[in-house]
Amino acid sequence: MKKLIKKILSHLPRDLSRFIIYGKEYFKVKRELTENAEFNELDAMKNLLIHAYETTIYYKNSFDAACFDPYKFSNVEEIKEISLIDKTSVMSNLEQFKSTKFQKKDFRIVTTGGTSGVQMRFYHHKKSAARELAFIDYIWSSVGYNYKKSWKAIFRNQVLGDELYYVDRFNKNIVFNTYLMTNSNIKKMIDVMNKYKPEFIHGYPSALLILSESMLTYGFKLNYKLKSLLLSSENLYKGQRGFIEKVLKCKIFTFYGHSELCGMAINKNNDHHYHILKKYGYIELIDDNNEVIKENGKMGEIVVTGYGSVIMPFIRYKTADYSSYLDYENGVLEDIKGRWTQEMLFTSRGNKISITALNMHSDIFKNVCNYQFIQNEIGVVTLKLVKGDDFNDKDFHLIKTSLSEKLGRHLNLEIEYCFIIERTMAGKQRFLVQNVKNQK
Repeated sequence: MKKLIKKILSHLPRDLSRFIIYGKEYFKVKRELTENAEFNELDAMKNLLIHAYETTIYYKNSFDAACFDPYKFSNVEEIKEISLIDKTSVMSNLEQFKSTKFQKKDFRIVTTGGTSGVQMRFYHHKKSAARELAFIDYIWSSVGYNYKKSWKAIFRNQVLGDELYYVDRFNKNIVFNTYLMTNSNIKKMIDVMNKYKPEFIHGYPSALLILSESMLTYGFKLNYKLKSLLLSSENLYKGQRGFIEKVLKCKIFTFYGHSELCGMAINKNNDHHYHILKKYGYIELIDDNNEVIKENGKMGEIVVTGYGSVIMPFIRYKTADYSSYLDYENGVLEDIKGRWTQEMLFTSRGNKISITALNMHSDIFKNVCNYQFIQNEIGVVTLKLVKGDDFNDKDFHLIKTSLSEKLGRHLNLEIEYCFIIERTMAGKQRFLVQNVKNQK
């Protein structure tokens, strides 16, 4: 029945099908974004704080304990008086975070694996998809995407079983199975893209890296020009960006967001920085002492407050993502990185080595299908390799020598072969699995 309904809707004008599924909320939010409607940040935050205080047990207790009065809230910076929350506090008090204003039928449960692989559960309003889609369409429109007629190729985490792809005519997507990205299958994927000619690609960096490496190695080519690549959900390293853009002959566009739907930041004007979307949510950076950072260039943890998360408010939620300000006054962030302990290798000497320093794409990996670093103990790191058809002893020694030189004598490199790189429960791939607790 669902397939039949989607088939019928796919033949309707795009605006009509959007209205049938998402109602007025989608068009309301979209209009506010595209028409640059006036936005009052103070009012948005104050309304959220009052709502949280009046309808949730957790924030009622938290605000009272801190002697924080949301009715007297008069400056957005006063939000720093509210206690921070994190994944643990949410999971430990899940029901207390739920708003009593809504009925059970309004809730939908969301689960996420996250970079740690530990599943988190929380709630969204069933209508939150309308607001989220309006923002996503707005982001895509900045690179020429027209939601009424543009097609996208999707390389993310959709589970399709043994199917290599499927054509989603309702959403105008060609959805590819990234769990089946062998060289022979990638050739078939390229053939499918050449048939349908989607001008945009939305995917995980790891999937696009595998696609690009196979295209370069085996000479697979697109017979048409792409307009833009939108990559998200995984870290994109500098060497990888340049390599993917060179192979696909198209600029990469990235944005920052997360399943909690509380904070969003996007690239603008082909720069690689992140401009905070203030209408979506409030973003702060905090240091190791939980103090708010206001100066440019200082790294801190991203803390978010979502204006759309009314059914289960996330107020000052620590994301375990990190960044620094390029321009604090205008809300521009530098490159955003995941959890620091996911990005750093620990040497026997006690120092940390950033994984970005290893140049995660270079010629030494030209005969490697996929790879992943794993650190289980200080001073030792394991590189798991999925060998390509032409991989030989020369490649092994080249990789071993080159990386060992960069890692230094205080970090021993071990290499293991495998047939597949495991992903998180969300289908994402981590280039570094860091099992060593953070070393201060």
